[in-house]
Amino acid sequence: MARTPFAIGNPNGREVGPVLIPNNTEIAGIEVREQYGYGLIDTRLHFRNLDGSTIPGNPQTSWLTNNTNVSRTGAVLIPNDEVFIGLLVIEHHGYGIVNLRVKKRKRDGTIADYSEFLSPNMSSTGWYDVVIPNGAVAKGITGRDQGGYGLVDMAIDFEQ
Repeated sequence: MARTPFAIGNPNGREVGPVLIPNNTEIAGIEVREQYGYGLIDTRLHFRNLDGSTIPGNPQTSWLTNNTNVSRTGAVLIPNDEVFIGLLVIEHHGYGIVNLRVKKRKRDGTIADYSEFLSPNMSSTGWYDVVIPNGAVAKGITGRDQGGYGLVDMAIDFEQ
């Protein structure tokens, strides 16, 4: 298992995760928890079969930080003809990660549009892409969690 560099490069807080999907599955979506005044505080992944078909019960990983101080949740599911290749992470200095969207590609290899944003919070001081290498398969998420800020950075775990 390999890992991308962290999106922002923020060394603060503690490393949490990874949360990984099971073998012979792919990421089908991402869900976040947001706390007002802090930004995104937790995330988990939804998964499906490698061919894009759903698994009964819409399975998910565990939460990355297990922070339950939730004001709002957001989720995006990836269409069956697309695969997860990365994230666009939005940071607001003094608050950590405040929003994100999923970067995808079509199964034929062409780049697909980004997903919608997972939070309505568009206040930012920086936007950062974190993308797996061509030919790799995303298998999980690792984060950095800082007290008083929530998630302050994210990386993607993948197999080549």
